[in-house]
Amino acid sequence: MKEYAFEVKIISPLRHQNLVQLMGWCHNKRELVLVCELIPNGNLSSCLLEEKTLLTWAMRYKIALGLASSLLYLHEEWEQCVAHRDIKSSNVMLDSDFNAKLGDFGLARLVDHGKGSQTTVLAGTWDTWLLNVS
Repeated sequence: MKEYAFEVKIISPLRHQNLVQLMGWCHNKRELVLVCELIPNGNLSSCLLEEKTLLTWAMRYKIALGLASSLLYLHEEWEQCVAHRDIKSSNVMLDSDFNAKLGDFGLARLVDHGKGSQTTVLAGTWDTWLLNVS
């Protein structure tokens, strides 16, 4: 419950064309639901692994640029720095025009702009860490 409330707190005020937009949320007894915008093309991981979706180099460049734009907003342009801490292809959603939209802020943390990096604990998804180590 605490993590859910924290994620809602972080993503509610964020507004950027390359972030998955939170439309609402619901907390009913034991069910916690985030309602986000419709993302018709799923996530980048699925598009890269499925043979039915061919991503041209122009599309890949557009996706990379969109992801970079979202990170610039989160790290530099919003009132506090938002450290996502779980950037991976399955958290990059693709809209109907294959624009990248970063989602899943479950591990995100807020950091004041004036403070430097103070990493004391590794974060992220372990399967991603293991792939990067091998």
